[in-house]
Amino acid sequence: MAAPDLTSDANGRRPAVGVIDGDDGVRQSLESLLKTLGVTVETFKSAEEFLERIDRRPLDCLVTEVHLPGMSGIDLQRRLRARAITLPVIVIATEADVALAVRAMRLGALDFIEKPFVERAVLARVRQVLSSGR
Repeated sequence: MAAPDLTSDANGRRPAVGVIDGDDGVRQSLESLLKTLGVTVETFKSAEEFLERIDRRPLDCLVTEVHLPGMSGIDLQRRLRARAITLPVIVIATEADVALAVRAMRLGALDFIEKPFVERAVLARVRQVLSSGR
């Protein structure tokens, strides 16, 4: 069976993935990596910047660092839930423990990936999310 086409939906719109990370290098690396899927990628330096721009363009998936400047990725998930935004979220973390991963998953994260992450793991999970239409 061929891999599903991720380049556009039934209306011709390319899937869009948001990336939030306070580290410029990581953010740019994730952007380049995710663009190999043929998707639009929007990057944000902080959760606050993301929340200011969330209504401008709908996203199909969000990849966020848990340790961000200002509001954490966990607090962002709480805000999204409070606003009834059901955006699929994949959490990445430089320093993580089981309790942090459990909190992220209980708040609706689809996955929790530790840095340094393997690019294949991030690509596979985002592809899975976008292919499922979630």
